Amino acid sequence: MATSNENQAKGKKTGEKRARKNPNPNQKRGQPTAAARLISSPYIKFGWHKPLSGEVKEAVQRVSSMADSMYMLQIERERPIESLSIRNGLFWEQRQLVNDSMVSTPAVDHIDLFPDDDALFQETLRKIGKHFMDDNTFAMHYLFSKMRTREFLILPVEVHGYWVTVIAQMRRKTGDFLKTGLVEDLDREVTNLAIIDPVLTNREYRRTLITSRLTSILCEGCIELSDTNTASRDIAVLEINGEEDGRVSDPKWKTGLVAYAISREFLRRLKTLQWRRDHGVSSNEEDLLWAPFEEHYNFDAYRQSLMAACAYQTIEMSGYQVRLALEVPSEDSNYQHKSLSHINNSSFFERDEKWEVFQSPTHTFIVRLGVEPRPEARPRLSSPNYTPMSPPFVPLYAAAYDAETTPREASFHGNPLREAHSEQNAPVAPMEQHNLSPIPGLSLVNSPESMHASLPADVVKQEYDEPTLKRHLPDDDDYDEDMEVDADEDQPASKKLKIEPSGAEMEMY
Repeated sequence: MATSNENQAKGKKTGEKRARKNPNPNQKRGQPTAAARLISSPYIKFGWHKPLSGEVKEAVQRVSSMADSMYMLQIERERPIESLSIRNGLFWEQRQLVNDSMVSTPAVDHIDLFPDDDALFQETLRKIGKHFMDDNTFAMHYLFSKMRTREFLILPVEVHGYWVTVIAQMRRKTGDFLKTGLVEDLDREVTNLAIIDPVLTNREYRRTLITSRLTSILCEGCIELSDTNTASRDIAVLEINGEEDGRVSDPKWKTGLVAYAISREFLRRLKTLQWRRDHGVSSNEEDLLWAPFEEHYNFDAYRQSLMAACAYQTIEMSGYQVRLALEVPSEDSNYQHKSLSHINNSSFFERDEKWEVFQSPTHTFIVRLGVEPRPEARPRLSSPNYTPMSPPFVPLYAAAYDAETTPREASFHGNPLREAHSEQNAPVAPMEQHNLSPIPGLSLVNSPESMHASLPADVVKQEYDEPTLKRHLPDDDDYDEDMEVDADEDQPASKKLKIEPSGAEMEMY
């Protein structure tokens, strides 16, 4: 009996768990839901204890479709891009211009403007066509309300699953263009037109279809697209194929990301154009606007940028009632991380130039120096492949003391108290020369001149303290023959100099 009761309780709990998996039929579209957990951080506070206000719920429901444009980008890496995502992404990108009224980015995803079937296109054309009034006027579709007043048009178009980017530059016609006074008169014209299609297969067919349909569409807005007055521009892009990482896949999903990347790049060029016009900088606008898209494709970076644009489109339209969060999704949240990740190896993040505070050891970058012999000069250490931009600096040694040369005329070059093969005395680039007044009769150990020179009877007490050379001249000739002049106690023993009487050499030990 007890076992039966336990099974009933267990079944009841299981049924409740299964019931919770089913969507709530009373839940409104866009109502906040708990689909994942957030990464804890001291910068966010736990907020489940307080319910959301009605104002916040209304704001969230208002931007629910915008949230969809971001969420659908996190389902699968090779999922085709939908027009909802491109539309919201471009809306946000356009608002980053100082003067966003320079360009039109209309949303046409709710109507099929570029079908293959002519009858279907004529039906769509009637929906956006002119409506005639009784007072000899007509009304245009709201599609043309901003398009007619702006200089540029950016219009990503989907044809058979392939995304093609249409970019046009327009202006108001000049001269006597109203010939008949009828509604068919066109008062604006397209001066430049670029159709960017990164897929070679059936490219010409898509280009012809788009040009034909676009001519009829713009005519309903009294904008002329003609072969004579419109210059065809070619923004060159890399071709997309179905091969990636040694495997073949459908390239359609890539075209949507490239369409967004090209549109975003053209908006960046418009930012530059605005700055040049505002500051009176004369430049060739054609070279700026219609230059090739010189960039290696990075589809994952394009997707991430589009996600960020859609997310901030949602945040701003909600009045910042929502914010970004890093979620930790559960198994029931319709999230497959393996289908999104593009990281193939564990060394992917080793490219980051991170600074590890507790890393030990710290000096792990090994540099090997080669020895390059220098004829008629002491050798110096340098890289075998290093080529200085200016003539090499050759340290000179102090010449032997010449009775005919006054102390003011002789000079030391470089550091006279370092060994000839010392790394510290081997500059690889020109250095500033410091001229020091010589000590009469003092020569360098191991130098060519020291082999034939000796100290005179007057021995000078010398102390060497790096990085400067200090000279101390004696007050008289009384000194201890075995006197040893030491450097500071902190200096290593190699910096101590021993001075011996006349006839001896100065040594460093």
